Amino acid sequence: MWQKFLWKTYWKIEGLLVPEMGRLQPSYGAVLRSCLDFSTTWLDLGCGHALLPTWLSTEEKALSRNCRCLIGIDYDMASLMKHRTLDKKIRGDITELPLKTSSLELITSNMVVEHLKDPLSCFREVNRVLKPGGLFVLHTPNILAYPALISLLIPEKAKRKMIRVLQGRKDEDVFRTYYRANSRYKLAELARRSNFMIRRLDLLVGHALFPLITPLAVLELMWTRLLMISRFEGMRPNIVAALQKRRGR
Repeated sequence: MWQKFLWKTYWKIEGLLVPEMGRLQPSYGAVLRSCLDFSTTWLDLGCGHALLPTWLSTEEKALSRNCRCLIGIDYDMASLMKHRTLDKKIRGDITELPLKTSSLELITSNMVVEHLKDPLSCFREVNRVLKPGGLFVLHTPNILAYPALISLLIPEKAKRKMIRVLQGRKDEDVFRTYYRANSRYKLAELARRSNFMIRRLDLLVGHALFPLITPLAVLELMWTRLLMISRFEGMRPNIVAALQKRRGR
């Protein structure tokens, strides 16, 4: 009961302090919609048990209907079995894709690349599987923003407990983070070294990291208002990027 009250309090405060803030995940979804048509074969890396959060399940279903085939790959079989949107499921390593060279139009990753030990190898593997002109769309935290910096400072054990309490996520949905592809400058370098060009890269604000701790949430939302000024965009907490495989190589 108290959590419900705190959530209502948070949404009211957010509406007052940052009324123009759109929801982050729909921004990612909007980029996905712009990349899809009925001829698109689409692979979601580290697909888990859903493409988008449960409160966006209607949008997830709509996206899945706008492509020829939606494939998901994840190493965790339990997550794959729970996934209800995929046409095909692959249990495997996202750094060694069991797919033919130049066989897909679109590959996506939603909050995955921050967990990669060796993002360059993964990006090159994604490039191999994409057709020339194909797109790699990713959504990931920005290492220059305070949520990622806090995450780096907190021990893994304590971090898992905090995520369970504050976000309601189970331990099996929490994975170690490395943040080796998590700034616009690092993404530009990785794109260059893996034969991509950056088609778009957006830095976005998001909801408070501690929404149920009202005093902290107020401070976070005040900071978010500052981040919405363009000169501070480099410290916004989320990155949505679309990388395009170069043609003729």
